[in-house]
Order: sequence, then structure tokens, then C-alpha cells
Amino acid sequence: MLKIGVGLIKRFFLCSFVFFAWLVLGDQDSILAKERARFWKALEDKLVQCQLCPRRCIIPLGQRGICGVRENIDGELYTYGYGNPVAVHIDPIEKKPFFHVWPAAKAFSIAVAGCNMRCLFCQNWQISQARPDEVMGYRLSPEEIIRLSEEYNSRWVSIPILNRLYSTSICMIRPSL
Repeated sequence: MLKIGVGLIKRFFLCSFVFFAWLVLGDQDSILAKERARFWKALEDKLVQCQLCPRRCIIPLGQRGICGVRENIDGELYTYGYGNPVAVHIDPIEKKPFFHVWPAAKAFSIAVAGCNMRCLFCQNWQISQARPDEVMGYRLSPEEIIRLSEEYNSRWVSIPILNRLYSTSICMIRPSL
């Protein structure tokens, strides 16, 4: 009898899921959306300075900051991270830095592509070092995130700091988060 390892089975299902998501979601360009960013200022000659993280990137026209998420379009800063998560799942709160606050609770975790750091030991390097247009994501509004977190009985919604606008929108809908 042929023995198939668990790793092979997991890879098969993961590849099947990715292919299915591609069939359902279609081309990446159809779901990638941009949103006018917050936390930036206009400079001379259509340069912009991002003020979301300590790097304070000065971004020329048509370019992106080091995170790859925010782009200067005609002298205004836009983000591709708002509403475009690439990972959405339920985590035990023990995986988060505030595990001691509410033991055994569930956290609704969201991640988008891009990061302002370049850690050599990053466990999520496949998405943190990619730009939003280089990975498959989902369209997910703040209202949908709240609905899903409630559906899965999650007390927390965990979103990286680079998505301050996204997380602000979610907290405005459900201030108890």
C-alpha cells in the first residue's frame, strides 16, 4: 500500500485552495484597490513624505515607500493595504503579545502584504517582503471584518500597525475592540 505523508497531503490541499481562490477571485488587479492614505504631507515638486512609521519615507512621483504599500500618485499618497488582506484567520490569543490579558480568547488576525522592516528572521517573509500587487489578497471591508469576528466569537481583531487607517475604521465601527 502506498504511504502518503501528512506534509504532502497538506501541500496538495494548500495548492488546491490557492488554485480555487484564483478561480473564484480572478485576476489580482480586479481585487486590488487603493485608498487615499492618511498620515502624510505634501512636499515640493509633487514629492510626499509618509508619516505612518518612523522611517518617514520621502516618496517621488510614481514610487512607493520602503514598505511597498504606499504610493505617490500625482502628488498624493495612496495605500494598497486598506481592505486588501492576504491572510485572514483565527489565532489563539496566546500567539499575540497580550496573551495575559484574556487567556484562552480567540483573535481574528489579519495581515496585508508589505512591511517597513527587513528582518532576516521574519516568519512571514513571504507576505511581509512582498508588495500588495505581488500576492493574492481578498477584498474585505471593516464592516465585513467585524461581522466575521463576531461570527467566529473572536474578542480581538489583530491588525499590523501599517494598517492604521484600516484598524481605525474597524474601531470606529466597533469601539469595544
